[in-house]
Amino acid sequence: MKDEGYVYIAEQAGVILAFSVVLPLSDGNAELDGLFVEPTTWYQGIGKQLVQTVLNNLHTKGKTSLRVLSNPQVEGFYIALGFERLGEEYTQLGTAICMIKYTQ
Repeated sequence: MKDEGYVYIAEQAGVILAFSVVLPLSDGNAELDGLFVEPTTWYQGIGKQLVQTVLNNLHTKGKTSLRVLSNPQVEGFYIALGFERLGEEYTQLGTAICMIKYTQ
């Protein structure tokens, strides 16, 4: 079966607080294609927990890294989680910061 990707959801009492979309890359690793946290729950660690869950699951599946194209406004969030800045890429939505974290 082909790996099409995954959606991770953080919820509380049946209410979705955050979700992320993880897609496979051609090199066998993964890309965090989206991380969305309900604004009323920002700064509560939900996004951090969701990214850590993704990293743990990727490690279990034998994947060695998670790549993300971040908008500049949240680059600090990913740096705080241990992501390394690789450079910039230009997308249809503007400049994105290319980052990577190894699953260890």
